[in-house]
Amino acid sequence: MSEIHATAVVDKKAELDSSVEVGAYAVIGPEVKIGPETKIHNSVSIAGDTTIGQNNELFPYTSIGFQPQDKKFKGNSTKLIIGDNNILREFVSMNPGTEEGGGKTTIGSDNMFLTYSHVAHDCRVENNVIMSGGVLLAGHVRLEKGCIVSGGTCINQFVTVGRYAYIGGLTRVVQDVPPFMITEGNPQRVRSVNAVGMQRNDFSSESVQRVREAYRVLFDPDVLWSRAEETLLSRPEIMTEEVRYLLDFLRLRNGSKNGRAREALRTGS
Repeated sequence: MSEIHATAVVDKKAELDSSVEVGAYAVIGPEVKIGPETKIHNSVSIAGDTTIGQNNELFPYTSIGFQPQDKKFKGNSTKLIIGDNNILREFVSMNPGTEEGGGKTTIGSDNMFLTYSHVAHDCRVENNVIMSGGVLLAGHVRLEKGCIVSGGTCINQFVTVGRYAYIGGLTRVVQDVPPFMITEGNPQRVRSVNAVGMQRNDFSSESVQRVREAYRVLFDPDVLWSRAEETLLSRPEIMTEEVRYLLDFLRLRNGSKNGRAREALRTGS
């Protein structure tokens, strides 16, 4: 049997693995499913059609699975799906998807969500992501693998943050954030290559160097985008997998409305 504190309220229809721990005054709704070795601390609230994988830890006052904060939401059945080995610190909140956005919000594995961070409806957070304290994701945001978002950052609807990007604290993010780059400021601006982040994630020295060379070409403020793209393509010796991904990402961003490639998914205002 699960270890459930006497003061916790767990609906009889909820599905909890026998190894799950539930702390005092936690509240778990009827459609919730929780996998092995997950720990629910005191005063956590979990509602809606929410599935949580194994070995996650939810700290006090986390609130997840409640209906989306979207005026268009009419009570349809939508989901929040969370993978494995995630840490949700105090006062983290996550909402399920909406019918217009595909019906689900998805969280991958091995992520850390620090205090007061928020994941809105229809977001997709991949793996090995860190959201620092007070980071706010609006609806339909995508955080790709390995990115780090520093404290107090607010990210606009339909923004994509590329792989292993680093966003500095208090940044106002209204356009897609290129992979492997450090972005910060208001308005946001690419500052340099996230070389330390790449090295920590086992990218080779050569890969980091090639991304640096591409950065000098693609983000030269005195060169038009079309000319920078031509220059980069004329140098096949630096076109590694990472550089090709960076170039493809920028093509989508620069060719899209408001610099947000996923903006085309919008179905209403």
